[in-house]
Amino acid sequence: MSYLAGQDVMQLYRTSHWIRKIIRNEVILFAKIQAGILMANFVRQHLSLHIEIYAQELELKRISRSETNDPRVPPRIEQVWVERGLIQERRYQLTMVPIVQGQCIFITFDCESSNNEASNEKPMLIDVTNNNHRRYTVLSLKLHQPNQSQAVVLRRYSYLKGQQEMLHSVPVTQKNLFTNAHSTFQYDLISYDGSMQMQLQLPVHVDSLLDYFLIQKLQFCVHKQEIYRPYFRQTDFELPQLATKYQVQVC
Repeated sequence: MSYLAGQDVMQLYRTSHWIRKIIRNEVILFAKIQAGILMANFVRQHLSLHIEIYAQELELKRISRSETNDPRVPPRIEQVWVERGLIQERRYQLTMVPIVQGQCIFITFDCESSNNEASNEKPMLIDVTNNNHRRYTVLSLKLHQPNQSQAVVLRRYSYLKGQQEMLHSVPVTQKNLFTNAHSTFQYDLISYDGSMQMQLQLPVHVDSLLDYFLIQKLQFCVHKQEIYRPYFRQTDFELPQLATKYQVQVC
């Protein structure tokens, strides 16, 4: 139909109801494909992945056992991890075209791609404790708006064992399903909401007791309304659950 002139299409359109239905379906399909390509280009230009390393320090807190602060009552001593701020931050741009399927956008970051300015050093996923010091990784997916200095955080995950376990290991049975299905990525970690998966690599010449990995690829599942939200003032809708995308049983 794309090779026909406009007048020929109109004459064909008037032929019968069945022909009109076919033409309408083709026009709707073309509009959806065009909208998906525009959305993918927008996401590729405005979304970025930030991999940050934060520090914590273990401190002793004295908690009074007496409401009147009676000095005869000894206080309770507790150990508390105190945030010490950001140590390192790396930003990664999209090198693979996002895939738009229905209302969901699948975004894949390749941290080993040569197009990324930080590709010389592979990003780390760590949760390492040394005496009273701790280092851990935070992953953030940010949407950068035109003429806005502050980016919108769409996803934020902290890799903290025993405190805020936002990431879980993928069971071996699920990995076998990925392998049998000839999946492009062999995922190792999945987020608690099922909207992010991560492929890791074990570093060489590193103590196996350390919780330290190299990040290869990440894939996010984002709903279109999350992209629209910063540009519209509608706050009365709820985003649908995306955990059914991967259908991974988190152990």
